[in-house]
Amino acid sequence: MTFVPILPPPIELFFVQSTNAVNPGTDIVVPSGVVAGDLLLFTNMCRSASSPVQPSGFTFINSQTRSDSGSTAIGAAYYKVAVGTESGTTLTGIADSSDNTVELLHFRASYPIASITAGDIESEGTSADPSPQICRPTTPPSVVIAHYIDGDSSGLGTTSMSPTEDGTVSSGGFVQVKYKIYNGTQSDTTIDMSDTGNYNVMQSFYLQCNF
Repeated sequence: MTFVPILPPPIELFFVQSTNAVNPGTDIVVPSGVVAGDLLLFTNMCRSASSPVQPSGFTFINSQTRSDSGSTAIGAAYYKVAVGTESGTTLTGIADSSDNTVELLHFRASYPIASITAGDIESEGTSADPSPQICRPTTPPSVVIAHYIDGDSSGLGTTSMSPTEDGTVSSGGFVQVKYKIYNGTQSDTTIDMSDTGNYNVMQSFYLQCNF
């Protein structure tokens, strides 16, 4: 008799929900349904802020500033492996009143996530066309994130992710967060945006889930 081993199902990552706030977008309430082992991604943007505010319990990933003629546009990103008590709590973004946004993306895996590895962290702030950024996730499941900012608040031009993103969260027409989930074969992912004025900010990275 031949015994065929029963293999466990593959571990996969899924997008659950998102929420955001714009002008004033300094605070955001974590929606219901967050359980222990979920992944929360928090991004924020503001003009003329001296520094972003790191939400309690979140881990800093990256911030990027673009300054010109006395004005500043700044974007930042943070993550947290949820402990299950986050729903209903308020997260504070950047304490400033000028063209600010905050975004929260909520992901869940087949099994509770134990930790996160952030990699291929790139960012640029420029008055020209930002250079394409290439994110190279290595171990599934992982999610590639791109944070695009038009600090002029005149409206984002063209933003892209290749392979094509799984979803986009937009705030006020001048901020976007795109995500691409890899549950199997990983792929180099190219992130790009067009020149939208004096305050172009673009950030990218991957978050790898560990169990």
